[in-house]
Amino acid sequence: MRAKLAAHGSDIFDTYELLEMLLYTTIPYKDTNPIAKRLLAAFGDLEGVFSASKEELMMVDGIGEKTAEYIKTVELIPYIVRSEAVKPRIDFNDYETAGRFFADRFKGLLEYKVSVLFLDNSLIPIKVCDLYSSDFTSAAIKPRKIIEAALDCRASVAILAHNHPFGPLFPSESDVVNNGIIDDAMAGVDVMLLEHYVISGDRFFGFMKKFNMRFAQTRNIRGFLESKKRVISSDAAISMIAEEPDNG
Repeated sequence: MRAKLAAHGSDIFDTYELLEMLLYTTIPYKDTNPIAKRLLAAFGDLEGVFSASKEELMMVDGIGEKTAEYIKTVELIPYIVRSEAVKPRIDFNDYETAGRFFADRFKGLLEYKVSVLFLDNSLIPIKVCDLYSSDFTSAAIKPRKIIEAALDCRASVAILAHNHPFGPLFPSESDVVNNGIIDDAMAGVDVMLLEHYVISGDRFFGFMKKFNMRFAQTRNIRGFLESKKRVISSDAAISMIAEEPDNG
């Protein structure tokens, strides 16, 4: 297989053969062909295999913890390469620059899309996740999917963006409500939602600007999140008191 790759390149390989070769690294003394085919059957394609969680991968017969971790490491390589490429050029602590990053990413797109950029605590990008939906208000966009992606890449900060391909350049009431749910859920797992952009054409509007400014001034993610958690806890307590029946 390796000689075949060296002589002819990857174009003549089937997808399962490429995955089979990848598995040689951690499974050197076993036929990896059926394991590769089981992975593709379970997750559909290579993208599905690399997007699966470690736990999901280990549910496939023949995939142990070491191999699952290796697959997740391979998945991160393109994002690490992209991160290294953008480090010198983009300061994601800058509102305008971050907004332009998403506007360029959505350029010419006529379908609805939600993107989340995950960063470490120095605002160095880790990876970008694209979540396609009929709209940001769609039930398909759930906080759990975003939170799992954030935890998977050990992000400290996230920047969210969704587009209005046909306008307008401002969030709907549902956008604001859903954003609040996601913001609170992410704060609960120590990930700060730094900004949420609405993109229309080549324009952008971030409707969490106050959060952005506060973060820029403090550069204290941990303190910000602890403050946010206290606010959430207080709101929940007030809500519980308000719902208690008055027994006189």
